[in-house]
Amino acid sequence: MKNQFHLRVDPQDWSGGLIDSLSALRLSWQQDWVGLPAVLMACQQVLGLRDQDQIQDFQRVEALNGYAMQIAQRIEQHEAPQPAYHNSLHTADVLVSLTVLLSIQLRQTPVVDKLWLATVLTAAVGHDFAHPGGINRFDSEIESFSVNSLQAQVDSSTLLPLDLEHIEQLILNTEVKLVPSNHSTVAHADFAWNLAWCSVLLNESDILASATPEFGPALCQSLSQEWADAGVEDSLAIATPQGWMDFLKSIQFSSPAAVVLGLPAQVRRHIDSH
Repeated sequence: MKNQFHLRVDPQDWSGGLIDSLSALRLSWQQDWVGLPAVLMACQQVLGLRDQDQIQDFQRVEALNGYAMQIAQRIEQHEAPQPAYHNSLHTADVLVSLTVLLSIQLRQTPVVDKLWLATVLTAAVGHDFAHPGGINRFDSEIESFSVNSLQAQVDSSTLLPLDLEHIEQLILNTEVKLVPSNHSTVAHADFAWNLAWCSVLLNESDILASATPEFGPALCQSLSQEWADAGVEDSLAIATPQGWMDFLKSIQFSSPAAVVLGLPAQVRRHIDSH
């Protein structure tokens, strides 16, 4: 049924559930797009962010849920053509990937912080808001543009200033140049629900689909097309098998959830096999 999305989160087969869910997104994208609000709703439900009886500060979490839904609706209402890669499908990929990683982490961490779950999920839906396509001409150019566009176009008045600040910082921390330092910050720290670890989880979710053999090569083709449309030099390089391999060599997965999902080992296997 349109406007409902079935997200398969399977503790017996985390990876299989993730691949099935990402495949379902592509089928919908090609035929009758379910829409980001439906994907977001499925993620919120899986993470228990709608369970009023189970959340200590439900009003604050509900404000985050509502803000995230506003963003999802605004993205789908925008009439301008979306970039070939940084589009609603990519945002849905990130939401689904993040929800699987968070679901795994919830089983690894005794304390559950629904506020951080809602915060990082909201950052995920907004992390490429109004993305113009292409790459940064200077540090954090597009990330800052997304934050500023959200401020101008989406009502955040129901949020606490601290929650909005965390969302915006998470989005700014998706700047590619900051990713290695984000991982380094938590390299010798136990997992905790905080800005540093949620930044890493969002970074991992941002590239997760592109790191899989099932979807990575096709996503590299889409990114190549976007770069060509934006006039980026050497846009064709990323679309080659070597381009995908170079991408795999440049990325990092370090969260406990990513390790459980087998992502570091999977990337290493692909690199070693070529």
